[in-house]
Amino acid sequence: ADAVASFEHIYAMLNDTSSDVTYFPGPAEMWEAVGLDGPSRVSYGDLLDALGVSRCDGPRLPGAGCLRDELLAATTINTYGQDPDGMNGLVGLVSHVPVEGELFSVVGGNHRLMESAMRQARKSYDES
Repeated sequence: ADAVASFEHIYAMLNDTSSDVTYFPGPAEMWEAVGLDGPSRVSYGDLLDALGVSRCDGPRLPGAGCLRDELLAATTINTYGQDPDGMNGLVGLVSHVPVEGELFSVVGGNHRLMESAMRQARKSYDES
């Protein structure tokens, strides 16, 4: 939930044209402004370690699952093709943001946004 609030704060800052914070010299300054600079500098695996999410190395009861392997790693491998140890912490957070809040996706993929924009622009141009 904190990550979602931080991402929402980015848009609020970027839309506030009355403040100098509207513009950032680079991504590092933006992540720092919203409190996500830590995750942006470590692997997702290290971030999970810091959050106390077990690596599931020890013995488990037969048939017992592991949150880190079965949910968190499975999501990042499915979405990005990477294990948590091989990806940036901020990217790992982003992969789980859709479980919280009112987030939407484009059926068929985000590339369809540009295709739709181009069709609408062409229609507008043809009608003018």
